[in-house]
Order: sequence, then C-alpha cells, then structure tokens
Amino acid sequence: MNAEYLDRSLTQRVGAARQQSAAALDGIMRRHAAAGRLASGATLKAFTDETAQGFKTAYLEAQQFTFDLVGENCPGPANNLGIACGALTHGSASPSCG
Repeated sequence: MNAEYLDRSLTQRVGAARQQSAAALDGIMRRHAAAGRLASGATLKAFTDETAQGFKTAYLEAQQFTFDLVGENCPGPANNLGIACGALTHGSASPSCG
C-alpha cells in the first residue's frame, strides 16, 4: 500500500467535500433569501441537514476507497481515515499523517 497516495487522495477528498458543502450552503442561502426566510430556524435546519448528509457521504466514500486500496482493516490506514474525518468535520488544514 502506498501511504503517500492514500494521504494525497484523502486530502483531495476532504477539499472536494468542503467545496461541495460550501456550494450547497450558498444554494440554501439563495433559496431562503428569495423566500424571505434567511434568518429563520428553517435555514439553520437546512444547513445542518445538508452538511451532515454531505459529510456522511464523503466519509463513507473515503472509507470505501481506503478499504479498496488496502484490502483489509489495519491500524495505519484506519488512522489516516480517522485523521481525514477529523479534518472534514473540524476544518484542520490537512488530514495528512505525514
């Protein structure tokens, strides 16, 4: 298994998920502003729902990619995946394990 390839791929996946999330939130803001409910609980709920679903999807895809690449469950790649998940949800600069 190529650890650098795994790190690079997970980093790219985190970046892509962040961009998709930002685009989705912008769309929610536009729709809710047009409907006159931007500063409402409905907007916050829509943000929460969209972000949770987007991050869940990104994590499951990264998990499947990692398993497909490695072919087994083992501590090293699982750690890389955990770091990527932390970067996805907590916004750290990079999920790279070094």
